[in-house]
Formats: sequence, structure tokens, C-alpha cells
Amino acid sequence: MELNKIWPICVGGFLEVLTLLYFGVMTALTFGLLWAGSLMFIEWATRQADGDRLFIRRLVFGALIVLIAAFLFSLPASALSITGEQTGEVITWTVINGTAPYEFWVNGGPIGGDAYPGDKITSPVLGGHTHYAGVKDATNATATTSFTPVMMLYPGWAWAVIGLWAVFCFASTRIYIASYAALILGGFLMLTLMPDTTIVGYLRLVSAFFFIVGLSLIFIFKGE
Repeated sequence: MELNKIWPICVGGFLEVLTLLYFGVMTALTFGLLWAGSLMFIEWATRQADGDRLFIRRLVFGALIVLIAAFLFSLPASALSITGEQTGEVITWTVINGTAPYEFWVNGGPIGGDAYPGDKITSPVLGGHTHYAGVKDATNATATTSFTPVMMLYPGWAWAVIGLWAVFCFASTRIYIASYAALILGGFLMLTLMPDTTIVGYLRLVSAFFFIVGLSLIFIFKGE
């Protein structure tokens, strides 16, 4: 049977766009690869003899039954849990399958009092390190979780170094040797901030700017 190839391409393209919009680039890439692999497998299967196609169908259906059974078996029972989600410089902790009121702990300290009525509570981002949260509901069930926030701003020490770097940049217009200090500080910022995955991507890229400027100052303000 000859397949009309335009329909799988149109449906796949539509689903790919939806996946990209709702789930991001990496998920869309994964879906595209799986979809292309499925189309190639179907195309190859239709070229086989009748007996071979029957065997392939049984093999595929058997694999699907095993996958569905494994998925159903792995589904966790409904139990108390807590999740964290970052919005700017705030983390929202959400309780799932709990019974109010709750007791919350964040990084070892209690927040919200002993009988918090809501299933959501917020705490500030205290740096790029992992934050830990725990909850106990009215039935004395407990749950814990951890969340590593993405820093939207440089930490305090980085701003202090950036300020010192700017001082040396301005000083290099009068004192040539200050450009070397700007280069050293710029390199330190780049090597320290770029590998830090808790800082948003554009700030990590900006950290290379400090090194590039410091390096360029050596050639711009040449010593006499």
C-alpha cells in the first residue's frame, strides 16, 4: 500500500511547533528525532513481505504492552509532596496531596507559623546554592524537596569586584599599568562566573565582557 507522505509531514510539523511553543527547544528536538525515526520505521516496515510485517506488528504491540504495564506499575501512590518554582528572586513552594493546615521549613528554619492555611508559601532566593524545604500536614505526614534557583543578578562579592574593575578601567586612561589590573580582574570574573550554572546565561556571557575590555585596554592605552 502506497502511503501519502504529505499527511505525516504536516501532522509532525504541527506537533513540532506546538511542542516548541509549550515545552521548549530541547523537548521539541527530542520529539522531532523520535517522529522522524517513527516515520522511517513505518516506511521500512511497509516494504517488507506480508509475513514479516505481521511479525513486526506483533513485536511492536508486545513492546507497547510491556511499556504501558511498566508505566502503570511505576505510578506513585497519591502522597504528600512539595515542589519549588522560581519567579524572579522568589521561590514558591507548593504542597500536593496534603491536608491543611501545614508547617513549613525552608533551609532548616520554620516559616509561616505552626498552622499555615494555604498550600503555597514563598521564600526569597538566598544565593545560587540549593534550597531545601519541608512540610508537615494536619495528618502528620511529611515531605521534603530541594530546589536550585537561577540567579538573576550577580552575587554581592561579584558587584564589588566589578566596581573595582571599573575603577581600574578609568584609571588606565591616565596610568597605563592600571589596564593590567583591569585585565586580571576581568579574567577572574570570567573564570569564576561563566562556569556557575546557577547564574542566568546572559549574565554568564557578560562576564566575558570584563575580560575582553581589560585585555583591549592594554592595547588601547599603550605605555610610552
